[in-house]
Amino acid sequence: MKNKTMLTLSALILWAAMGSTQAFNKDEKKEIESIISEYIVEHPEVLVKAMQRLEQIEQQRTASAALDIQNKLRTSSDHYSLGKSSAKHVIVEFYDYNCGYCKVMEPMFKKALKDYDLQIIYVNVPVISEESRQIAVVAQALFSYDKEKFVKFHEYFMKPGKHDGKIDALKDLCKSIDVDFDEIVKVMQSQKPQSVLSQNMAWASELKLAGTPYLIIDGNEFRGAITSEEMLKKILVD
Repeated sequence: MKNKTMLTLSALILWAAMGSTQAFNKDEKKEIESIISEYIVEHPEVLVKAMQRLEQIEQQRTASAALDIQNKLRTSSDHYSLGKSSAKHVIVEFYDYNCGYCKVMEPMFKKALKDYDLQIIYVNVPVISEESRQIAVVAQALFSYDKEKFVKFHEYFMKPGKHDGKIDALKDLCKSIDVDFDEIVKVMQSQKPQSVLSQNMAWASELKLAGTPYLIIDGNEFRGAITSEEMLKKILVD
């Protein structure tokens, strides 16, 4: 039985490698499936090992994707960043304007800019609510229209607490920072802001992002918030 199993498994591997279902007839395929099913029932640890290996492969894939995305973002003209693109350290933050943890990290990261040779890149992924998306589109349009005014908009929403993201409130905010909202509407109509956000969401999907914050720091993934300056200090080792 053991020899038969090994032979049949070898045949199945050959079948898979050939990429053809015509390598075996219907009865042979049925016998192969029966033997494999019986083997798995008798040796369930095989499935555990397979799942562990798949998880390892997936972690390696997302780690590689994270580094690639970080490198693309370092010189992006479509994303808000602080510090030099040639800085020794880089933090890429995938954030949502309604993310409380993102707001808590903001002053910590700003302080780190003074303490380290650091670049911070902000990637807006509006995943929390429809209101998040509305804020994100206006923010991205404002970034294209006037980067200095965008900074004021960004800093307002990154302050701790809940801020109104309804359209009337966004209009009032733009007015308070001396921006004609009609001009922002024109930028939105170009669909460029939506295109940038779509790319951000595509990256989020590639990285299996489950929520914000999601960080890439010096090419390494961090799922969740950095909770203290000491924690950040240990990560940013000079």
